[in-house]
Amino acid sequence: MKRPDILARLSEADRAWRRTGARENFLRSVKWGCLILVGLVALDLIFQLGSSLRLLFGLAAVFTVAAFLIRNFYEAEIKSGSKEKIARLLEDRDESLGTKLMNVLQLEEQAEDESAPELTRNLAQRAIDEASEELEDRKFLPLTKSETMSRTAKRALIPVAAVILPLLFFGAIAKREFLRYVDPFGDHPPFSFTTLEIVTPNEEGSDIVYNKPATVEVEFSGHRPKELFLTVENADDPKVEPHVLPMFPQGEKRFVQEVERVQANLLVRAHTKSKRTRSEAREIGVILTPQLESAVVKIQPPAYTKQPPSARKIDLTRGTAPSVSVLTGSEIEFVLTSNRPLSESGAELQTTTNPKPSVLKLTPGEGEAVHKASAKLTAGESGRLKFDLRDVTGLPADKELAANLVVTHDLPPTITRTEPTTDGFIVDTYATNVAFRAADDYGLAQLRIHVGVNDKFRKPEVRHFIQDPVQRDALESERIAPREMGSIPGDIIFVFADVTDIRPDPQMTRSETLKLEVISEEQYNEYLRLQTEIKDLENKYATLHDELKELAEQQRDLAEKAAEEA
Repeated sequence: MKRPDILARLSEADRAWRRTGARENFLRSVKWGCLILVGLVALDLIFQLGSSLRLLFGLAAVFTVAAFLIRNFYEAEIKSGSKEKIARLLEDRDESLGTKLMNVLQLEEQAEDESAPELTRNLAQRAIDEASEELEDRKFLPLTKSETMSRTAKRALIPVAAVILPLLFFGAIAKREFLRYVDPFGDHPPFSFTTLEIVTPNEEGSDIVYNKPATVEVEFSGHRPKELFLTVENADDPKVEPHVLPMFPQGEKRFVQEVERVQANLLVRAHTKSKRTRSEAREIGVILTPQLESAVVKIQPPAYTKQPPSARKIDLTRGTAPSVSVLTGSEIEFVLTSNRPLSESGAELQTTTNPKPSVLKLTPGEGEAVHKASAKLTAGESGRLKFDLRDVTGLPADKELAANLVVTHDLPPTITRTEPTTDGFIVDTYATNVAFRAADDYGLAQLRIHVGVNDKFRKPEVRHFIQDPVQRDALESERIAPREMGSIPGDIIFVFADVTDIRPDPQMTRSETLKLEVISEEQYNEYLRLQTEIKDLENKYATLHDELKELAEQQRDLAEKAAEEA
């Protein structure tokens, strides 16, 4: 055997012995690792450590274990011991070796000592070769095995079993503690004999329309808590101070609370007053798309109508756009209220006569009225209005907002003669009334009655109507007395009336003209006599007709009787 072979075998034995020692040292340290693990769990169960302390203790435990493993690895794989120490170990464990290994090492020193005589170095080398050849069949590695390894391994199983066996019964607690240390800043509530779970919203969270309330429901198991609280955090801005709300019992296993006016993404957690029992967090998302809460149309009719302003709600989101009917010239204001703060946007009015729509400003309010926006216009033409409602971020509403604008016009007034209804005659010594009924949709201004004889008209009689409040209908009459008017039999009296409304540009309507022929009393009596004679003739004719009818029936009866006898 060459000289390096025996030395290499000693180095190989030294590495095997060090690895065996490292393994045994690891097994002896298992109980300390289990103790550290149990200590970390116990500390958190008793004191419910905060995130920073759990991170600190967890890192300290990891660094301690890592340092031990690195040192063990260094001792087993990197560090080398002296050949003398391993040689003595092998000689102690195998008495048949005697002191051969130590002698080989001493001869090695002499063979490498350049200051020694060459004869001495050659003799030492020869002795080494002989010893190497003699020890060639000897196995050094079995001599490096530890006699206490088996006992040490069995002892290491005791703390491991003491840690693992409880996991069969308390696996949920162990899992929770594992997550609390592995993810110290995650949402992992500490162990408690009372378990809280937020059931509304569920694990997937919920989305709430901006500025609407969100209901949070919590169920508990285990001991019933005396009171529960809900902590609400701003998920978008951690700098915002969380606020705590009391929860109210609902049924046997549930508590409930309503978070009003959700305006940001939220995280909610339920907990007891001491916070030793708390739930996992749930997310409440906010839908920022503007929603139309209400729409009001305000109408101010033209001043001349003396009508008060009006306001009513309209539904701009339904499938069929609502209709808004107004008088031309009216001032209209649409006020739209949203759940979101609004920015300036616009509205379009598309009319049938103008292919290009008119653009209106939709102006938001200020201060507390920032959720409202209004558009104003003067009614001129009918058309379709479309509103482009946008919030402060520029997001448009999710539905089309539209209304139909129906512009009506002030109709001309109407006038009819109520008596007499037809043309006729009038006795020169008699007097009668000619009556007219007038009406208008927004108000009457005046009515004039024109009276003339043989196409010569006198100054009309003017009747003015009250304006506050406006008068929409009227019944006016004029006395007609021929003798007082200087009329004689044979004259023709003409009577008509016209009426105007209160529109700034007045509209006039004229009635039909009544014609009355003036007759004397003698003519009137002659007329009555003729009427009497006509009536008598009609009666005689009717009597004769009845008699002829009776005779015809008798003749028919006689004919039928003769036919039966034959």
